[in-house]
Amino acid sequence: MDPAERGALEIRDGVLRKLVSRLVDDAPETARECGVRITGTVPEIDISVRLALRYPAPVRAAAEAVRERIVTEVGRVTGYTVRRLDMTVTALVPRGEP
Repeated sequence: MDPAERGALEIRDGVLRKLVSRLVDDAPETARECGVRITGTVPEIDISVRLALRYPAPVRAAAEAVRERIVTEVGRVTGYTVRRLDMTVTALVPRGEP
């Protein structure tokens, strides 16, 4: 069957937000839950993330590791391209604290 005849696949923003939240929350560099906003037009999306990082990890290196994780996994799981990823670090949490 021709791929065009199989129908369409739509991934809702809520699903994308959950995916990104899970990727951030599961990253060893992060602490606490994050906030995620998805905008853009499929298949190119823009993501804004608010997150807390573990201290004393270097902030720039930790944020870059999380960024790479999000861009790679969103592309792999959804086939979408992350056109822009804005990250706001809202807190630094010492290791060992929830």
